[in-house]
Amino acid sequence: VERYRGFTGYVHAGRKMNSLPKWKCHKTVRAGKILFVGSTSLGIEGEERTREVSPGFFARGRPSVGDYFVIYGDDYISWSPAIAFEVGYTREEQ
Repeated sequence: VERYRGFTGYVHAGRKMNSLPKWKCHKTVRAGKILFVGSTSLGIEGEERTREVSPGFFARGRPSVGDYFVIYGDDYISWSPAIAFEVGYTREEQ
């Protein structure tokens, strides 16, 4: 799978995905850059301690340093590749 390149160049399993409908994100999430990835833990920018995660957290793959740990409004946790996250979200001022 190639990394995100924008809507017209995203490739998954060797096929371009530009025939799928486009969606615009309009949700607010909490997120921090991943500083390190352990076997069952993550170091996340802005958190004082290492965050333990279940092995299922890595079911769709392992994040890399610089990707984002994301908590959605319903407390669902996931991670997002840095480029996709930074293109899709703007940081809110506190």
